[in-house]
Amino acid sequence: SASARWPSSLTSVGVTRLFVAIALLARGLQAQGFLVKRGGGLAFAEARSVPYSLLTGPIEPFSEIEVGADQPAATEESPPLDEDSPEDLGEEIGEETGDDAQVARVGRKAAQSHRWYNGEKCIVFNHLEKAAGSFVRNVMQLSVVSEWKLEKEMDPVTGDDVSKDNFVIGLTRNPFDWYVSLWSWSAHMRSSYLRRSLPDFFPNHTKGIMGELPEDKQLFRNFVKHMTSGEFGTLSERIYHKYLSVGVQDPGWYITKLAVLAGYHPDAGPTEAAPVSCWVHAETPGGDLRTCLQRYEAKHNVSAVDWPSFEIALAKARQNHREHVPCADFYDEETAEAVRQAESYIISAFGYPSGCNP
Repeated sequence: SASARWPSSLTSVGVTRLFVAIALLARGLQAQGFLVKRGGGLAFAEARSVPYSLLTGPIEPFSEIEVGADQPAATEESPPLDEDSPEDLGEEIGEETGDDAQVARVGRKAAQSHRWYNGEKCIVFNHLEKAAGSFVRNVMQLSVVSEWKLEKEMDPVTGDDVSKDNFVIGLTRNPFDWYVSLWSWSAHMRSSYLRRSLPDFFPNHTKGIMGELPEDKQLFRNFVKHMTSGEFGTLSERIYHKYLSVGVQDPGWYITKLAVLAGYHPDAGPTEAAPVSCWVHAETPGGDLRTCLQRYEAKHNVSAVDWPSFEIALAKARQNHREHVPCADFYDEETAEAVRQAESYIISAFGYPSGCNP
C-alpha cells in the first residue's frame, strides 16, 4: 500500500513539494557556481583557486545587465548605464535605412533570447566579462538574421558546440587593461560581486575618476596581486575554463592546465578541446567581429548577417565603460611583473605587449 511505501507525512502533494524544493535548490547551487552542467545532467564544480571561484559566481558580479532586463534606477551608488538598448538602436537603423520592416525585425530579434538556442552549425557567442562583450552582443542582436546562441559569462563552451559543428566566437583582451577594467567597473558599483566579496581591495567612494587618488592606485595594486596569486592569473583561468578545456578530464588539475595554456595558439584553429573558431579582441571588436561573421558565412555558404544594419550598429553601439585614469598610471613595476608572470601564456599566445596597450 501507499502507507507501506511512504511515511504518512509524504503524501503525493508532499512528494511534489519535495521535488520542487530540490529543483529550486539545484537551480540556486547552479547559479552560485557550485553545480555545473556536465553530460546530460548536473555535477558539482571542481575546486578552484580563490580568485577564479570569485569569478564563477552569479552573473551579477560584473553588473552586465542583460539587454531587455529591468535596469535599476540610478542612485549615488549606482551610476547610470551607458549601454544602448537594441530597441533604441533598431529604431535608429530603421530611420537611416527607411525600412519599417527592418525596425520590426530588429525589435523582435532584440527581444528574443538566444540563451537556450540549441541548433547545429550555428554561431555561438561566448561572453567573457570586460572584453567588449556587451558591444559584440548588441551588434549581433541587431544584425545577425540567422539563429545564434548566447553563452553568458558563467558558461563554458560545451561539448554540444563541438559535436554540432558550431562556430564559436570567443573574446580576449590584454591582461593589463583587463584588470584595470575589471577593478574600475567593480569599484564604481557598490553592489558588484567582487566589491562585496573583496571589500578590502576597493575604495569607499564609487563616484569620480577611479585611480586619481594615490590610495586608489594602491588598492588596485593589492587587488591585482591577489588575483594573480594562484597557480595562474585570473584571466588565464577564465580563458582556460571557458574556452580551452571542453571534455578535458579533470580540467582543474595544474599540469593539465599548464600544458593546455602553454601549448595553445589561436592561429591553430578550433579543436575538440578548444573549439573557438574566431577570436574578437577587445581592442578591435568591430573589425574582428566583421571578420568572424564573414568567415562563418563563407564556411557554411549562408547569408547570416544583414550587413547594412551591421555597419550602422557598429557605428552606434557603445561599450560599457567606467571612468578611470590611463591604464599605465595604475601599475608600478612590481604589479606589472606580477601580471607578466601570471598571464605569461595568454600574453604569448595572443601577442600582447608586456604592459598596457599604447
